[in-house]
Amino acid sequence: DSASGNAPDHAWRTFANVQGLSLKAGDALLLDASGTWNEPLSITAHGADGRPVVIGGYCTCCDGDGSCCTTRSAPGWDDGFARRCRPRIVWGEGTVVSVIDSSWVTVRGLDLHCATDQTMYPELDGVDDPAAARDIARHPKERVNYGVFVHNTLGSPGRGLTVEDVYVHGNGADQNSEGILVTAETTDDATEPTTIGIRIANNLVENVGWRGIGTGMQSIAPKFAGIPWQALRDVVIEGNAARLIGLQGICAFNAHSVVMRRNLVDRAGWYRGVGATWGPAGLWPWSCADVLIEYNEVTGMFDGNTGADATGIDIDWNSRDVIVRHNHCYANMGCGIVTMACLRGTIERNRIDANLAKVNIGPGQIALCDYQTATGPHGIPGVTDVAIRDNLIILDRDNSTALSTVHISEGPEWKEVRFTDNRVVLFDHARGQYAYDIQDHTRVEEFARNRFYGCDEAGFRAEHVGESFGWSDWRDRGHDAESSFAPLDDTSPSRVRDVTVKRTGAGVTLSWTPASDTRSGVHHYNVYRSDRPDFALRYLTLVAQPTECRFVDTPAGDGPFWYAVEAEDACGNRSGYAARVAAPGSGAAGVNP
Repeated sequence: DSASGNAPDHAWRTFANVQGLSLKAGDALLLDASGTWNEPLSITAHGADGRPVVIGGYCTCCDGDGSCCTTRSAPGWDDGFARRCRPRIVWGEGTVVSVIDSSWVTVRGLDLHCATDQTMYPELDGVDDPAAARDIARHPKERVNYGVFVHNTLGSPGRGLTVEDVYVHGNGADQNSEGILVTAETTDDATEPTTIGIRIANNLVENVGWRGIGTGMQSIAPKFAGIPWQALRDVVIEGNAARLIGLQGICAFNAHSVVMRRNLVDRAGWYRGVGATWGPAGLWPWSCADVLIEYNEVTGMFDGNTGADATGIDIDWNSRDVIVRHNHCYANMGCGIVTMACLRGTIERNRIDANLAKVNIGPGQIALCDYQTATGPHGIPGVTDVAIRDNLIILDRDNSTALSTVHISEGPEWKEVRFTDNRVVLFDHARGQYAYDIQDHTRVEEFARNRFYGCDEAGFRAEHVGESFGWSDWRDRGHDAESSFAPLDDTSPSRVRDVTVKRTGAGVTLSWTPASDTRSGVHHYNVYRSDRPDFALRYLTLVAQPTECRFVDTPAGDGPFWYAVEAEDACGNRSGYAARVAAPGSGAAGVNP
């Protein structure tokens, strides 16, 4: 540690000298990618816009060309991410990497092992009775083993904080660990955010307990009564994966202007001890405003032994102006997409299938409830102005419905809730499916222009406030005007052929010959893009769903890019194999025969 620390052959051995550093704009604290440190790293630094302080690594194992450390665009974690060459920090007591009261800092390219051997609730080790957990703290923050913890106090507001290309892993889903958390202090009377400009991108978090990735607020008052989304603004959570998590997958709490895009949550809620009271969700905005959730996948959610939620996407209470579109929620224990008490939400063009809907928010693949605990001037009561439209909802599990509603909290209103233009597919291998389950003290104002596949008028059923309705009685009540029925289609459309791609300036133009489907018909085409040719066709790489045989893309960067196009029919069957076609950076054209 007596070396200068300003070159690879004069590097420090430990982090002891870091505490005294004054890191400023353009500085970098770099760790040898072949090394391992068994100590925590904590910094306070102040970079500048365009010249952040970088905490990352340098590589000496590939002749300095970085070939083993190349960062790919999102999603990058599915291509040997965990094996990429990066410096490793192992720590089990408290936080592995802390960034406190800082601005314009980027944490990049680290391997962080949350090595605690403590469970989430050590007081309950060996206890099987949930009643014994009543007096245990919900989330004992002071002892959590975080991978990355970023925090700004009121006296040191933050700007431009980035965590990217970091691999955080723990010892298991029951451990007292958490992946990446960004928080800020606020007060009841705050009118400006404490932290602005948070980017959490292209990280892989797996085998931790509490949460994979999250943001949140810390109030300096015992009972916060201010604007719930005031603490954080301009939050982007993109291209991450959270796998094998004890409770929550990826959470955005207490933030304004949030984007959650191209993230994968795969098997969260897998804690099996007692004491947990957070019903798990895969993607979870809570007390947020102006949120866009798109092109994500959530699968394998379980309930964390709470008996609650286990949902794919949960628009939690006290959230407003949330758009959920182009997501795939499948094979979860709970519902696919859920809202609690919220104001102005749109759920559109999602694919929702194979969810068991076996917990507390009703049997719907999409489920609405009015749960709310916030009071005062900033509490949002009820479910207001929520549009559910143009979704593909596949009922292929027993006793499930397309839409269910549940009343939980006293007093709130339900108004301007609409379920329109959706495709509902009922597979005959499942039993007890029905269209809707609408409970007492809830209200859906409009059902219209929905199309039911695999069902006819005689097979239609809707449950409404304890009564069962067939099609004729349901229509007599004024519901499902212009809705219709069609046979089930379980065959795929023909393959898309003759895909031509041409790059002109900043745009990429694709065209192809039409596919055919003789049963339910081609509903749209799925256009996928990646920066490598061997990518998977999934919602994480989906860029558009045009109905015509032409699409103009405007990707960021120079490329090259690879595209694939497949046809999808009205029942969600896809045409299968699609050749990848390159759009070179030079603007040359390519053809897929």
